[in-house]
Amino acid sequence: MAKDIKWHTLRIQEVLRRLNTKEQGITDYEASIRQERHGKNILETQEKTFFDFFLEQFKSILVLILIIAVIITAFLGEFIGASVILVIILLNALIGAVQEKRAENALDIVGRINMPRIDAMRNSQLVSIPVSDLVPGDIVMLKTGNKVAADMRIIEHLNLKTDESLLTNNISVVSKTAAVIKDCPVAERSNMLYSGTTIVYGQCKAVVVSTGMTTEIANIAVDVQPEVYLQKTLERLGTSLGIVFILLSVIVFAIGWLNGIALSAILLLAIALAVAAVPESLPAVAATSLAIGMERMYKNAIIARSSSIEELGSATVICANTTALTINQMTVKHLYIDDRIIHITGQGYDTDSRFVLNGREISPKKHNDIQLLLAAGILCNDADIDRKTGDSAEQALLVAGKKAGIDDLRKQYTKLDELSFDSGKKTMTVLYDIGKKRISYTKGALEEVIRKCSHIYTAGRVRKIVISDVKQIVAANSIFAKNGMHILAFAIRKCKKGQSMSESDLVFIGLQAMSNPISTEAKQSIELCKEAGIRTVIVTGDHKETAGFIATRLGIDGEILTPNELDKMADNELDKIIDIVNIYARVSSSHKLRIIDSLKRRNNVIAMTGDNIDDAAVLKKADIGIALGTSADMVKEASGIVLADNKFSSIAYAVEDAKVIYNNIKKSLAYLLAGNISEILIVFLAVLIGALSGLSFIIPLAAVQLLWINLVTDSIPALALSADSAGKNIIVSSPRPKGENILKGLKKYIIGFPIIMTICVLGLFIWSLQSNPANIAKIQTLVFTGIVVFELFAALSIQDIDRPVGKRIFNNSKLLAALFVSLVLQSIIIYSPIANQIFYTTPIALIDWLIITGLALIGFIYLEGSKYFENT
Repeated sequence: MAKDIKWHTLRIQEVLRRLNTKEQGITDYEASIRQERHGKNILETQEKTFFDFFLEQFKSILVLILIIAVIITAFLGEFIGASVILVIILLNALIGAVQEKRAENALDIVGRINMPRIDAMRNSQLVSIPVSDLVPGDIVMLKTGNKVAADMRIIEHLNLKTDESLLTNNISVVSKTAAVIKDCPVAERSNMLYSGTTIVYGQCKAVVVSTGMTTEIANIAVDVQPEVYLQKTLERLGTSLGIVFILLSVIVFAIGWLNGIALSAILLLAIALAVAAVPESLPAVAATSLAIGMERMYKNAIIARSSSIEELGSATVICANTTALTINQMTVKHLYIDDRIIHITGQGYDTDSRFVLNGREISPKKHNDIQLLLAAGILCNDADIDRKTGDSAEQALLVAGKKAGIDDLRKQYTKLDELSFDSGKKTMTVLYDIGKKRISYTKGALEEVIRKCSHIYTAGRVRKIVISDVKQIVAANSIFAKNGMHILAFAIRKCKKGQSMSESDLVFIGLQAMSNPISTEAKQSIELCKEAGIRTVIVTGDHKETAGFIATRLGIDGEILTPNELDKMADNELDKIIDIVNIYARVSSSHKLRIIDSLKRRNNVIAMTGDNIDDAAVLKKADIGIALGTSADMVKEASGIVLADNKFSSIAYAVEDAKVIYNNIKKSLAYLLAGNISEILIVFLAVLIGALSGLSFIIPLAAVQLLWINLVTDSIPALALSADSAGKNIIVSSPRPKGENILKGLKKYIIGFPIIMTICVLGLFIWSLQSNPANIAKIQTLVFTGIVVFELFAALSIQDIDRPVGKRIFNNSKLLAALFVSLVLQSIIIYSPIANQIFYTTPIALIDWLIITGLALIGFIYLEGSKYFENT
């Protein structure tokens, strides 16, 4: 559809005519045709091909210098050596491209899984579709918390307000209308909704006018990648080490050249040493590990920001609402009406049930007060039980109405207005035209509803509410709460035509109490988190006694605080007790923000769950915001993690996966640095010893051998270590201090092991040099193979960076395969005549292998012994 059409200046019927649609929507067939014409509703970015990733590998200045050196070497007549090194460069680039493409594919998978959905009319029915499937002409329904997924013209609305700051930089909330307006700038088009903005209040029906790259947001869209602390740390570390290693490589070149080594040989060696030693792949290894980890985690938790994975491993407190701690399938079990408690049998969505009063079954159709209370639960409701959407409590209210034979009254009556629920006022009110009457229905927390009531419905009539009524109601509420029930109070108010809706002077009609069984998985996960030093705190809007009941069933002990108690406390008073309070009841978003601030002042790293609209700011404030899968779009957008199944156990799994990912990155780092530092020390000291000792000056390794080590011995095992599976009960390891230096605990790998390896390999070099100084190929082959075998043994030990591997040495099949492949390839290089010419190697005897293996075992024993003594 032409982008220059001024949709805001057209009447609704004209908009629908031009889009060739109607208020009942379009068919799936028509949608598929339009999608072929307009494309997917996504902001397109330049998709990288595998070849693009391959070319990016040559952006490294070191690789470019190496290519120049290869050209110079070929010009000097060393064609075979130059050709082999060029092949190794290409293979290195190929491995790097495969690694980065794999990471991007993993992120794409997560992105598709996390694709938000929207309610649209298709085939004259309201269905939920991925926002990417929207096309011009689609009729959509939006409500508070939804993110606008395309440019739309409003058809009808109810108290609609949006946040358009992303588009207009206007931070205020904008009120919307369906009326035609004159031509004006985008920021003033009050009858339009634009992609990327958010519904912060009300609801509406709208028609899609533009999608994808034809939307207004496409003109200003930028690809913003979140800063990942770990990757930044590794980049800085790689840069610092790179400067040192390049400096040493320059010194090696100078010493070799001054001592008469051929320019081409020493130049290639110095550059190859820099390429092999500089850990430029560290950020890529981290990015790949994070991306693959996000893909692996999606079954339980969809990671919206990779930085959340880092934070999860440091979490010390999980603040969870009761939705995540229960099976989240509420059932109305009791009604309180006129000082009577009516029991309802059945569970879940089962409508085959009985209404029981004083042990006798009654017919709800014969009791007007039951009909009125259940009708209020149906009308004051945004859920849809046919599509299983909406809050589980609201779904339970609809099911309770069905059990009494009451149809969905929302389809019969016209909703005129709505005051949405928020955690501050803890109520929701709707206004309907009921025949010739205009009635508002209010539901919410009893203490909020009852104080707004001036009358009560009892014995078939309305009268003034008195203190004794309130006491009876509160007593019934307390009975329900002590049994872990989720309770909602209901009230009504007759309104005159033209009278605005108000939550005052209400008529109390009753309570509906719902069961929500405790999740056994949650209880087990809480215990597991406790072993790991992670405290679970319940932060809920439920009644104090309900929260206490749930906490007891879950094995959570500690003080309980309510809003009244919190409001009386100064921040320093809250800080003194924050470590012993494990239950917060009836809290609003402002209270949650105070709790987070206090916990942070006590040096905690907080993961916070949420699902209400008001929770968006809270989840942003927490170190790790965790949205439930049933949350509104704006809540998910504010979070770093979205629980796919709403289960607390998924948080425990996510913590475990986060620790595995971090450990794998640390393993790869330890392995790469152990090898790289050793390689630079061996070559540098060998050249230095040769220059100062008077021995025949021989470089210990050919450039092609160094590059081979970088390609095979370094890369393949490092990738296998980065993909290691979880160790047994890794979740029970203590939380990692936030911002901890990733090098912590790696001294044995980056200092001790390189020193031992350097001494052993240099000893092998000097011994072979003195034994047979004329056999340069043999000397270099021994040093070459010594480095390879040392690093392979190091990889076996690094499977567990903190504890001796013991019997777990054979647990990582991918690593064993990588080590086997590396060893086979090394043998081919040593014993193949063709490879001998290419890599300047020569066959070595069994005794040489035994000597090399014995020396490498020293390094392995050192690492295992160090870990053993550190853990005793």
